[in-house]
Amino acid sequence: MLTEIKDHFLIAETRLQRTLEKAHEFFAPKSSAIQMNTQPIRTGWQRYNTAFNCYLVFLCYLLIGSWIAPEIHADEVRSGDKVTVVTPGVEARLCPLPACGPNQHTTRIPEGTVLKVENTADFVIGTIKVIWFEVVYEEYRGWISIYDTDMAKK
Repeated sequence: MLTEIKDHFLIAETRLQRTLEKAHEFFAPKSSAIQMNTQPIRTGWQRYNTAFNCYLVFLCYLLIGSWIAPEIHADEVRSGDKVTVVTPGVEARLCPLPACGPNQHTTRIPEGTVLKVENTADFVIGTIKVIWFEVVYEEYRGWISIYDTDMAKK
């Protein structure tokens, strides 16, 4: 039994070796006229150094951008204030958390709906500052962006 298994493995190994040799022949250059890439090869350290520099630039952009983010006059809005949804149709999203992504909303809120603000939260990405209002709509509690309400600057 063991010798049969060993024979099968040897046969499979031989077939694999032949296949690899054929693949090497197929992909090997056919003539010496083919130009080789003459660019210097970057070492591992140079690759990591470049990636690290890009990462540092990105972090600086995020940090500096958050300080110069445009101000929104939502600081006038307090808990208990009323806001009106101004997004046309039923496009305003009620999110379970501030800054939810597409298709992560709890429900949609129609235009003209008046909501009572329970709480506010700032969300900053780079140079964009978005204020979110915690509200209750029908039986749902969630967050709505200031840009969906009448509190956003025009």
